[in-house]
Amino acid sequence: MGCHAPGNESGSPPWWPVLAARAVSCMLGLLLSFGAPAATFNVTSAADVPDVTPGDGKCETVVDSQVVCTLRAAVQEANVLAGTDVINLQANTTYLLTRVGIEFASLSGSIDILDSVQIVGAGPDSTIIDGNGDVTGDRVFFVAACIGGDQFCTQGNVSATLSGISIRHGKTTGDGGGIDAPIVDFAPFLTLTNCRVEDNTSGGQGGGINSFALSLADTVVRRNSAVHGGGASASSNEITDSTFSDNTASGNGGALLAGPGRISGSTFNGNHAASGGALYTTSGVPNVPRVRNSTFALNRSDAGGGGIRIASGGANLYNVTIAGNSANVDRTGSDGAGSGLLVGAGATVNVSNSIISNNYSYTDSLFLIQNDCAGTFHSNGFNIVTHASCTITGTFSNASVSFGLLQDNGGPTQTLALLSGNAAIDGGDPAGCADDGGPLVVDQRGLPRPAGAACDLGAYEVQDLIFEDGFDAP
Repeated sequence: MGCHAPGNESGSPPWWPVLAARAVSCMLGLLLSFGAPAATFNVTSAADVPDVTPGDGKCETVVDSQVVCTLRAAVQEANVLAGTDVINLQANTTYLLTRVGIEFASLSGSIDILDSVQIVGAGPDSTIIDGNGDVTGDRVFFVAACIGGDQFCTQGNVSATLSGISIRHGKTTGDGGGIDAPIVDFAPFLTLTNCRVEDNTSGGQGGGINSFALSLADTVVRRNSAVHGGGASASSNEITDSTFSDNTASGNGGALLAGPGRISGSTFNGNHAASGGALYTTSGVPNVPRVRNSTFALNRSDAGGGGIRIASGGANLYNVTIAGNSANVDRTGSDGAGSGLLVGAGATVNVSNSIISNNYSYTDSLFLIQNDCAGTFHSNGFNIVTHASCTITGTFSNASVSFGLLQDNGGPTQTLALLSGNAAIDGGDPAGCADDGGPLVVDQRGLPRPAGAACDLGAYEVQDLIFEDGFDAP
């Protein structure tokens, strides 16, 4: 149950009158929650209708019917029952939100999660939650910070786990067009697995997702827009086997505006921002972002950092491919430095077994300047930076690299295959490619690494092919 001071709900009046109106129901919900076991609710209707008596343990829209259980009603029940409740959604169903208004009890507008819950769908192609933001004027989900509503989270943080669903068409003038899980004294925990977050809009941070503590796995974040963090904004993150594509930001971070965390096995492509076309990071040292076995391709920025901009703190990159990104795409004459990687003054960036190549800056005319990086970073050796327009400490190669198209080459995300004859093939550390946690024994696709004399540079490992007769492929 959450009777907290709500976060940044778009277009809402000051929250204290709303809380005053809810005081009685909140107290009742708290009393009901103590000692009640976690429940499982099976949603039976796509209608957007609230629960008739939140807190009685029955997901129903008509008294004592227990026939029609809606998504909104199930969440309202889960909000006032202790423990992590489970809500099972239907397959081949679109849940269209239709209730106009912005408040914090899940009665209208967004679905407000005020206690820990797992929401389970049948897959992102089958179970869709449509925020209908042009009508409701709100995001799809709001996730509160503290169970029980106290500012110190004495009952714990809210933990929301969403799996097998698509979240689309949320719209807010505030943060988090699809999902807003902001920090309010303490942070909620938000986990998405096998989800899609698409076509959401924010007037602040996080077009798709705004979250303090975000975990994504096997999830696609695409075609979202915001001022900063077009796809998502996260103060800390764990992103695995996921794709950020075609997200836009008028400010920083077309795909992701991030603090410390780890990105692994993921692809960022087709994103666009004023700065940091795919990824814009700020952090403190030594708690910096770590990126491994990931691809940044075909992203764009109007100023610098077409692929990645490390604005402050630093980052560690392991077997990362940064290719085909572009800067100064609006041709305004603004700084188009670091088309692939832009490192801010004072930031500490370490790069290992990676490729930064084929990145370009536009000029005011029709010409392109080959411009892979700007700023200063340290190469731990065994890196290729083809056009090193930056200061690099440590050894590296300026060899040319040729790639195939960004496409499905196996595995959960698209990759850039290394074409034959590349210096990147078997060009990695002979002692083995590794990150700060130990050896990298697979590439971005999950295929064995190394597959030759040494590991390949970048996110893609060329596999040795052997025919059934036992002879190697040419």
